[in-house]
Amino acid sequence: TTTHDGAELAFKVHLPTAGVDPATAPAVLLHGFACGGENWGALPDMLASASNRACLTFDHRGIGASSHPDGPYTIESMALDVEALMGAVGWPKAHVLGISMGGMVAQRLALDRPQLVQSLTL
Repeated sequence: TTTHDGAELAFKVHLPTAGVDPATAPAVLLHGFACGGENWGALPDMLASASNRACLTFDHRGIGASSHPDGPYTIESMALDVEALMGAVGWPKAHVLGISMGGMVAQRLALDRPQLVQSLTL
């Protein structure tokens, strides 16, 4: 876990079985509303192994194993949480994939912190 703006954020870094290719940017997967990082199922591990990249999944604030601080929770604050998570694992840039609400967070991150986003998949 890492803490950002009063929230303890639970995350997991999925690593490929053959090791990370240092020339390959990692990926951050952002899930939809009321879903946790575990809801990605086998996808993060499969993506990591197929592409030799690290993949990060996590529970947004207020969901799953992350803490539930008083709100409001905004798309902007969730994008800042992603920035904090990337900093916590030492990633200066990543491919960002978002579905549903995660897609909105991914877009906000790309607009506010474009230097962090290698590519954007919605």
